[in-house]
Amino acid sequence: DEFRNAVFWEELMIRLAERDLVREIGEAAYKAMSDEDRRKKAEPLEKRYWAKFQKDGMNPLFWIDRNEDA
Repeated sequence: DEFRNAVFWEELMIRLAERDLVREIGEAAYKAMSDEDRRKKAEPLEKRYWAKFQKDGMNPLFWIDRNEDA
């Protein structure tokens, strides 16, 4: 269980950082980057999410349906 928990959090941080990076630079630019460049760009975003979740846990998370007004 501990391993699965660690994998979940790591994967969540990676996916959130990738999502933010694609939003920032666009999907075409993201796909044109090398894996190494993606990691370098995503790492600060991942660290920001780690710090936020370590401080606040899952409390800041909420779900927005695409059909709802945000």
